[in-house]
Amino acid sequence: MVLALLDEPDYALKEYALKTLHAEVNERWPEISDYLPAIEELFEDATFPARSLAALVVAKVYFNLDDHALALKYALAAGNELDLSQRSEFVDTIISHSIKTYVDARQKLVDGEGAATSEPSELIESSDLSETIDTETDPALAQIVQQMLQRCTESGEVQLALGIALDARRLDLVEKFLADGDASDVAFVLDTAMTLVENRRFRSEVLHLLVRLIQPGSPGSPAYFLLGKLSIQLNDSRLAHTYLSSLEPAQAIQVAFDYVASASQELREKTALLFRDSSKSLHAKIVRILSGVPTCDFSVTFLSTHAHVDVNILQRMKTHLDSRNSMFHAALSFQNALLHLGTTHDSFFRSNVEWLGRATHWTRFTATAALGVIHQGNLTQGMRILHPYLNKSDKASAHVRGGALYGLGLVFAGFGTEVLPFLQEQVLLSTRDEYELEDEVAVHGACLGLALAGMRSQDEQLYARLRSELYVDSAVVGEAVGIAMGLVMLGSKHAVAETEMLQYARDTQHEKIVRSLGVGLALLNFGREEAADELVSTLLSEHEPILRYGGCFTLALAYAGTGNTRATQKLLHAAVSDSSDDVRRAAVMALGFVYIRNYLALPRMLELLAESHNPHVRYGTALALGVACAGTGLIAAIDVLEPMLRDPVDFVRQGAMVGLALVLVQHTETSHPRVKAVREYFAKIIKTKNEDALAKFGAALAQGLIDAGGCNATISLEHRQTGNLDTRAVAGLAVFLQYWYWFPLAHFVSLAYTPTTVVCVTPDLKVPKLQLECAGAPAKRFNYPAKLEEPGQKVPEQLVSAVLSTTLKEKRKSSVKDRERERVERERKAKEAEETERERKRHVEAMNRDVFEVDNMSRVIPWQRKYLKFSENSAFKPVFEAREPSGVLVVEQIGDAEVEYITTQRQSQSGDDDQDEAPLPRPFTLTVHGDGLQ
Repeated sequence: MVLALLDEPDYALKEYALKTLHAEVNERWPEISDYLPAIEELFEDATFPARSLAALVVAKVYFNLDDHALALKYALAAGNELDLSQRSEFVDTIISHSIKTYVDARQKLVDGEGAATSEPSELIESSDLSETIDTETDPALAQIVQQMLQRCTESGEVQLALGIALDARRLDLVEKFLADGDASDVAFVLDTAMTLVENRRFRSEVLHLLVRLIQPGSPGSPAYFLLGKLSIQLNDSRLAHTYLSSLEPAQAIQVAFDYVASASQELREKTALLFRDSSKSLHAKIVRILSGVPTCDFSVTFLSTHAHVDVNILQRMKTHLDSRNSMFHAALSFQNALLHLGTTHDSFFRSNVEWLGRATHWTRFTATAALGVIHQGNLTQGMRILHPYLNKSDKASAHVRGGALYGLGLVFAGFGTEVLPFLQEQVLLSTRDEYELEDEVAVHGACLGLALAGMRSQDEQLYARLRSELYVDSAVVGEAVGIAMGLVMLGSKHAVAETEMLQYARDTQHEKIVRSLGVGLALLNFGREEAADELVSTLLSEHEPILRYGGCFTLALAYAGTGNTRATQKLLHAAVSDSSDDVRRAAVMALGFVYIRNYLALPRMLELLAESHNPHVRYGTALALGVACAGTGLIAAIDVLEPMLRDPVDFVRQGAMVGLALVLVQHTETSHPRVKAVREYFAKIIKTKNEDALAKFGAALAQGLIDAGGCNATISLEHRQTGNLDTRAVAGLAVFLQYWYWFPLAHFVSLAYTPTTVVCVTPDLKVPKLQLECAGAPAKRFNYPAKLEEPGQKVPEQLVSAVLSTTLKEKRKSSVKDRERERVERERKAKEAEETERERKRHVEAMNRDVFEVDNMSRVIPWQRKYLKFSENSAFKPVFEAREPSGVLVVEQIGDAEVEYITTQRQSQSGDDDQDEAPLPRPFTLTVHGDGLQ
């Protein structure tokens, strides 16, 4: 009846019908939908007085038909008839789609080509929110967004409004909302910009806006402390200098330690240079901290004193595998180096000289470089330890010398200012057009050492030195130089370097150099996101598969940790369609880097690829999960990896073992029920005689990865304090994956590990003896993993001997004294057994306690940190009380009680914390005897 009125010529009747239909549209929409054309005609009739009402009815019908796009179109045309203050599913959907449409339009305008004609950094100054809405989008759409933002600000939901403004690339609105916000809103913008804003240029503008808004504030305000994060994200040494200079002494020292943990070598060196001319003792202390020496000293001390290495693993490896096989010899070198990572415990090498002597050529290179992993961070003793292996006179030791130069870089990785001059001298060993063998090997090692020592220093002179070695066109040297150039200029996207490296990769005939330059280009574009798109497109379209391989890694590192959809689509396309197995494998591995932050989404994405018919794709899947889920123990990742342990292809099983080891780093049976079975599987593969060599290599490497640093190190690819990716760790993993082609590059995985400890230090850089309280979980939850036990040998049964009657008579004649001695001995053993049992019960009871104390500089695994705190009666308190206990923590003493201090390794070696040379000998008396001196 009412629907029939729509056919009447009288507008009043039609308007009455629309009002009636509007009131019943949610219940009668199926019937009304048959008259949609008629109602739409009323909306299009310019003379109809109730056009807005017609549009609203049409919008609600389309909403019930689940056509939200048309529903939004007509809702926008409804004007004032649309009441956004109502709480209904229809209104919520229209608001949601309005915001999404507005955000998409703004992102297309700013992120696309149109952004080049505008200046997003220019702010629109206005006190009225309606005047700041963008006029290039639909005014009705902008009006809905305006009302939504106004509602958010009025209800106190400022962060929701800030999120919409960031998504819509509205820097002006971000500034307006922050003006009325607090420190938590500033922190929200910073975290959101770093994790969710995909456009790198807009993100940079947001960070600069935050710097401008925070600086005029008081140095004591909560938001002011975010300047430390901002200076790291912007890599701005002047901002870092200004920020450190404005803080209280103890606070400045804490921030300086945070810079060492998360800032680039370039930022640390430039900031230290700005402080170097100062005469203030605090500034001298900051310079010293920024050098990295104190932090490395603390790490080495912890790793050395708490090493929990299962030596049986190495002995089994040495027993079951033939060391004359170069692959197995290298596997044991990697395993030993990782298990003793940073501990300075090289006794296994020294006590197995015969085994070490079986190494030949590049195996000797790998074994010598392993010393650099073992002594990583031992800055004061690194040169002295490796000096015996740097002999130039013996040509037969060329591989040892090259490995020592590589190892020197591993010792000083990221802190190599001291050894860079020496390593540069080693690069220029020959001025001839062609190298001799010993020169090639030495320069190869020296270039890798330079790459590590000068990582991300962006030193153009160092880059030029490496480039000159590239142009000699030696395959052996070029294989190291390409990676070295990328590491030195890491993340800089240096235009000249990019052009030169790409051109030479096209010109040379050596595959090793092309592959090295491809990885170098990826490192050069680390974190550059859309700025690297042009190079990625160029590389992926190349006819040469090795360059396409480099394109996959360039995409991986350019979008590392972003979860970018476009990058994912390109990599998945390459993974399933490229004609080269190498490219397909690289494309899948690259996904692991893209999803470092969003690792929870990766296992489901890779489930089908893990069952691919192509073994290279399956291998890439295993390594991708290992990279993205490193140290997380993610069950979904293990569910994908475990079936791959039974794969018929040997190198796929190798990848599965390496991936599992990376995922389960520092996990035990208590924290993850599958750890024991995985560890036993690794040991079983090594013992099985008929197992493939590649699988055995993977098992040996996996055993080193899962227990690295004496079970005291883990992989964490994101800094907890600053929120940025650990550039050194991510780059180290990217180069590590190249061990597929060149085994010695496996040592680069050591860069991804960080010690799991809390080091409380006083402002004068001393380590006090104190305890932190761990409350909320039993101590056994944080135990070291149990060592694998060797199956006991069966003792042969002894035959029963005949006993003569005379012997029995002699026994009966035993003295009372002998029987008394036996009784005393039995009682003693019983008491010892009772004491042992009591001790065992006390230990079990201690392990089951929910509250216990943790000594300073002890093992603190990542999931234990949330349970740590300073007790109320502690003699110390942290400088920043809200800071989570992790890494180096600066503390101040409460009261004047006497404090004992822990002697670090550097102090024990030098005798004084401030003294680099060996201490002077104590006074002694010279006594002359008849035949000599004493």
